[in-house]
Parts: sequence; C-alpha cells; structure tokens
Amino acid sequence: MGSSLLLTLKRNMRKTGTTVSKQIDWKKFSRLLLLRGEIMKYLETILCLGVLLIAVIGMFDLPTAWAVEPVNIDTQGLAVNGYDPVAYFNQGKPLKGTEKFTCRWMGAEWRFASAEHLELFKSNPEKYAPQYGGY
Repeated sequence: MGSSLLLTLKRNMRKTGTTVSKQIDWKKFSRLLLLRGEIMKYLETILCLGVLLIAVIGMFDLPTAWAVEPVNIDTQGLAVNGYDPVAYFNQGKPLKGTEKFTCRWMGAEWRFASAEHLELFKSNPEKYAPQYGGY
C-alpha cells in the first residue's frame, strides 16, 4: 500500500511539474515548530524574570536615590533663573529678581522684583511657582 501511494505521488508530481525540492520537508518543518516553541518558552521565562526584577527593585527605596530636586534650579541654586515668578502673573512679562527680595522655598532660592511680589509669593507659593517644579 505504501509503494502505490508513492507511485501515485510521483505521477502527480510529473503531471503538475513539481519536483521533490519544491515539496515541503516535513521533518525540517516540524523541527522548526519545536524550535519556535522552545524559543517562546525562553522568552516567556526572560519576561517573567524581568517583571520579577522590576518588582524587587521597586521594593527598595531606589527612587529616592534617583530623585531630582523638587524645583528646577540653575548652577547658583536659583529657581526660574532668578526671574520673579509673580511678575509673570501680575505684569504678564518676565522681570529679573533682585538679591534684596529673596525667599527659600522647596530647596531653591526665589528672587523677586519687589517686596509686594515677595509677600504675594510667600502667601501662596503654589500659585506662582512653575508647574512640575519648572522641569
């Protein structure tokens, strides 16, 4: 029975013009499928280990080690590069602050163009400070 099936297959191949090289090598194909399955298992394992590593790192207090200043400051420790943050709201334009009117807030030195602006800022700094710390 097996030989008659082989003869029929050969006859059909001659009629259609196909050759043995055009036929699928099922042994190679099944090996490729098995290899693909093994690769997927390894990738799943690597993914699980990565998620586990991230969870373990998250349990430690590493974010504080990587933390940035709450307010973006320049090399002199000045917020908004020494400009008066209240002036943006009251005058609608930037004014350079002076050393005469300063205030420390959120780890930065804030400068103001006038005593009035300094007092406004002290009364409600969140209103006048840049969003997201100026980052």
